[in-house]
Amino acid sequence: MQIEGTVVYKKLSGGFWGIEDTQGNYWRPKSMPKALEQEGLKLKATIKESKNGAISIFMWGTSVDLIKFEVVD
Repeated sequence: MQIEGTVVYKKLSGGFWGIEDTQGNYWRPKSMPKALEQEGLKLKATIKESKNGAISIFMWGTSVDLIKFEVVD
């Protein structure tokens, strides 16, 4: 699935990085690359819903695997 969105940091359950897409959906990558850990960063990404990790202490967004990404202006 292709998305466009903004990187956000949520201070819930100890804190984590996520992506809010332009459609209002929330995505929680299982492993956010350090290069993307910047609040407000705009990106295009290919994601896949995680089979493992759907249940989480974070209670925010859908757990996804980040397949590839591109930072945009």
